[in-house]
Amino acid sequence: MDIIRHTIEQQDYIKAFDLLKEYIASNPTYTDTIAILEASIYIGLGDFHAALPCIQDGLKINPVNHELYFMLGMVYESYSEYNKAYLCYENALFHCKDNKDDYSAIEEHFLRFVNETGTVVPRVSIILLNFNQLAYTMNCITSIRNYCPASAYEIICVDNGSLESPEEWLKTQPDIKYQINLENLV
Repeated sequence: MDIIRHTIEQQDYIKAFDLLKEYIASNPTYTDTIAILEASIYIGLGDFHAALPCIQDGLKINPVNHELYFMLGMVYESYSEYNKAYLCYENALFHCKDNKDDYSAIEEHFLRFVNETGTVVPRVSIILLNFNQLAYTMNCITSIRNYCPASAYEIICVDNGSLESPEEWLKTQPDIKYQINLENLV
C-alpha cells in the first residue's frame, strides 16, 4: 500500500491505478483505505464522478473516516454543491481527532472554502419527544453528540408529562433546550 500512496503522491495516477488493481486482485476485501486510494487516483485524474462511489463505499465500511469526508467534500465542491461540501468538511474536522497535521490541512481548506464561497449552513434543530422513556432519550442524545459536530445541530427535548422527572437531568445539560409539559399532549 505504501508504494501505491507514494505513486499517488508522485502524481503517476495511471501507474497507481495499475498497482491498486494488482493489490485488490491479491487482497479482495475492500477496505476504507482502498477506497481512499482509489478515490485519490480518480480525483487526481480529475474524475470526481468516478471518485464518488469509492468514497461512498468507504464510508459504508467506516462512517467516521475523516479522509473520506474530506474527499466527499471535494467532490461536492467540484459539483458546486456547496452546502453538501460544507457539511462534509465539518464532519471531516469533527472525526479528525488524532491527526493534528490532517486537522490543520482540513481546517485550512475549509476556511478557504468558506471565505471563497461564503457558504454557511445553519444548524438543524433535532426535536426529541419524551414520555416515560428518559433512558432512551439519553441514549439518543449521546449518539447525536458522538457522531455529529455540535456546530451542526441544536437539541430540543419536549417531555410530555412523564411520571419520571426528566427536568432534573435536562437542567444539567447546557446544550439542550427543553420544554416540560404537565400532561401528554400527543
